[in-house]
This record gives sequence, C-alpha cells and structure tokens, in this order.
Amino acid sequence: MPGPYNVLLAGIILIISGVVATVFGLGLLPDYYENYWGSGPIYARLLTIVLGAYFNSYGWSLMLCSLAIGCATAIHVYKFLDSKAA
Repeated sequence: MPGPYNVLLAGIILIISGVVATVFGLGLLPDYYENYWGSGPIYARLLTIVLGAYFNSYGWSLMLCSLAIGCATAIHVYKFLDSKAA
C-alpha cells in the first residue's frame, strides 16, 4: 500500500497533467467541480476526486489505457534507474 505522500503526489500529478493538457489543447479537462469531497484524510479525498473526474470525463476504456501506459512507464523508469545504480 502506498504511503500518504505517494497518494497525494499521484493526485497532484493527475491534476497538473489535466491542466497542462488543456493549456496546450491536447484534450478535454476533467471536470473536477462535480465530485463530492467526502470525508477522510486530504490525500485520500484528493485522489478520489481526481480519479472520479477522470472517470466522469473519459470513461472506463481511457482510464484503463492510461493506467496501463502509466504502469509501463513506471516500470521502464524503475529499470532504467536500477541499471544506472549498478
């Protein structure tokens, strides 16, 4: 289970990527305003809101594709950094 800072960082990265995509005209900005904030720690609420906004804007198919691309990128970066450390 990722720590609170990792979850918070993931939420912040997703918000920034949505805003940057809109600034450069790369797509539709996720609707962050429709989601309920809920209760609980801020890092959990932030990630829930961001993922809900992405789901409401893009649907399951694009979310799953993004998840696959993100995981593959993380694995490649990890392997690259691991090979540099050796």
